[in-house]
Amino acid sequence: MKPLLSYILHTTYRILPIILLSTFYLLLATPAQGAGIVPCEGLACTWCHLIELGDKIVDFLMKTAIPIVTIFFIIGGFYIMFAGSSTNNYAKGMDIIKSSAVGLIILMTAWAIINLLFELLAGGSAANISPWNIVQCSP
Repeated sequence: MKPLLSYILHTTYRILPIILLSTFYLLLATPAQGAGIVPCEGLACTWCHLIELGDKIVDFLMKTAIPIVTIFFIIGGFYIMFAGSSTNNYAKGMDIIKSSAVGLIILMTAWAIINLLFELLAGGSAANISPWNIVQCSP
């Protein structure tokens, strides 16, 4: 019984992230590809377009952060669920869950701090500035 459980855990650990990432890629990347990630064509590119491209990449990463953290929560949960009497697998599962939660907290906190700093620099009100996280180059 023990080798079968080990095989299932090992196989799930390798295949589940691939399946889930493929699914999330199809759900999230298709609209981004349809909209065009590169904001310019040919030699008409400027520095503003480069900044706009960076903004689109950051937006994509922010939108995919929560699904990726969810995948790692599931993987950590599998380690804990199938740990049995193995304290190493239980500890590994807890480490995966803690690390992914800390990463998400760092990401969201950094975003909130940058937003707060821009609002304070603009006079304490979000109404005084245009959305700082939206970049649009003039045609």
